[in-house]
Amino acid sequence: MVWQYEMTRLKAKKIISNWISNEGRDVFYPKSHSFRSHVNMWWNSLSDGQKYVVSIIGANVLVFLAWRLPSAQPTLMKYFCSNPNSAAPCWSMLLSAFSQYNFMHLFTNMYVLWSFSNVALNLFGKEQFLAFYLSSATVASLLSYCVKITRCQFTPSVGASGALMAVLGAVCLTYPNAQLSIAFIGDIIPHSFSASAVLKVIIAFDTVGVLAGWKFFDHAAHLGGMLFGLWYVTYGRKLIWEQRESVQKWWHHIRGDP
Repeated sequence: MVWQYEMTRLKAKKIISNWISNEGRDVFYPKSHSFRSHVNMWWNSLSDGQKYVVSIIGANVLVFLAWRLPSAQPTLMKYFCSNPNSAAPCWSMLLSAFSQYNFMHLFTNMYVLWSFSNVALNLFGKEQFLAFYLSSATVASLLSYCVKITRCQFTPSVGASGALMAVLGAVCLTYPNAQLSIAFIGDIIPHSFSASAVLKVIIAFDTVGVLAGWKFFDHAAHLGGMLFGLWYVTYGRKLIWEQRESVQKWWHHIRGDP
């Protein structure tokens, strides 16, 4: 909420500054057609929300590459693996969502994030989406911690799946009649499922996974993320985000005039 206020304020100052600096100018010199200019053009073609999503993907790629460095692995194990028995259990609840250990894990999760990002950004807006995504990752890890502590199983978990389940849950609950298909397979074998059906299947699958103690996935984190996404769309947005005006007024009072 405070961040949204600061971003709006910064954007207004930037518009005024650009108008003043460009007043009287009618000639602009484009950059040369180098690799840097192409990257710059691509980046500028993205919406602000898409830039946040690309930044999340970039952070995941950097952590993935860091796993390839033996010297970085002790730090990654401490801060980027979700484990209630670790030396930094609170930090790892969030940072583990940026840690993908193998390429297939990274590619799948980031593909899903990008695929649903535009719908989620339209649903929430960029600031709320980022707050929702980070909160979802933390809540997903919290439920995972509870299950691990109850069973005295402290296997480290990594991945953005908990946060992605929250995004998926929010989108599917908002658009229950939307048609979804499995990535890439739909090009070979045409198929589709309603969003509401996908929601029920995933919740049932992860619930069974938690009760049966399956260990291939962190089913508790998946279920925690999904349930948080459903709760936030149903109740949380009204209880938290729609009350942001009072928080912004309080922050404006502390922040003062520019």
